[in-house]
Amino acid sequence: MRPATAWRLGILGFALSCVALIVVGAASARQFADLRAASGWVDHTQEVRNALESLLSLLTDAETGQRGFRRLRRQVAAAPSPLSVPVCRLLARTVKNPTARGHR
Repeated sequence: MRPATAWRLGILGFALSCVALIVVGAASARQFADLRAASGWVDHTQEVRNALESLLSLLTDAETGQRGFRRLRRQVAAAPSPLSVPVCRLLARTVKNPTARGHR
């Protein structure tokens, strides 16, 4: 093989290696961006679930207080906290995602 041909093949191999490295780097960057976006949605989902658990707890307390009031005809415990605050928080967290609110 002539030295000029070997040199050209070396340059071609190096160029192909650089192109392959750029393609792999771009694919990795895209996958990382997708992972960050998915991680954000996981955090959002956990916030919504926590808000729902808090709301369920308040509703359970309100129901228990109502049952006690009906049975004894007097207020058994302190008045439950207003439910409007947790409901507003839940709506604020789900407004970003129409699927979470049932709109298709």
